[in-house]
Amino acid sequence: MKPVLSLYDFINRFQSEDECFQYLVEKRWPNGFRCPKCNNQKAYFIEKQRRVQCTACRHQTSITAGTVFHRLRQPLLTLFWAVFLVATSKKGISAMELKRKLDIRSYQTAWLLLHKIRSAVASSQMFPLTSDVEVDETFVGGRRPGKRSRGAEGKSLVAAAFETDGKTMGRAYLETIDSATTDNLISFISRNLTPVVKVNSDSFKA
Repeated sequence: MKPVLSLYDFINRFQSEDECFQYLVEKRWPNGFRCPKCNNQKAYFIEKQRRVQCTACRHQTSITAGTVFHRLRQPLLTLFWAVFLVATSKKGISAMELKRKLDIRSYQTAWLLLHKIRSAVASSQMFPLTSDVEVDETFVGGRRPGKRSRGAEGKSLVAAAFETDGKTMGRAYLETIDSATTDNLISFISRNLTPVVKVNSDSFKA
């Protein structure tokens, strides 16, 4: 299982605007540039504008178009740091904390950035889990009087599957389900795991 990018790894991987820019270029055109207008393969970069201009038709393409960074004016390094902080914060991060840590002047800007990142990392179910997985179900919600555990009122039942090597946790999928039946749990597993994955769970019969 591929380890989660550590703070040390991140700092060494992304140290400048140029490194962030090049990373986006490689991800956007892994097989080389193709003009979206005329299909030409040659272009030159306008780094200050974060654009690529085709040498044939002179059509310009924003390097951040179609990404979470589109129309944001902050430096790419700041935006990369925002994604890293949101993705690695176990208890979540507020817009105010993001503003303070990244020295973003406006709270509204920090809030918009946080909202865009959260929307971008929402599960698309296009990338099923591929390593050994643990699967379980649990109730989410605060303490309430009355019945506990399965059947408790006022709480949400959530199915969870996460990649693990027994020591660390990797990617995960979570989904609310109506009830912890065999059909619901198998349906959840089938949508989010590749067929060859080894699944570990507890002794719950479903």
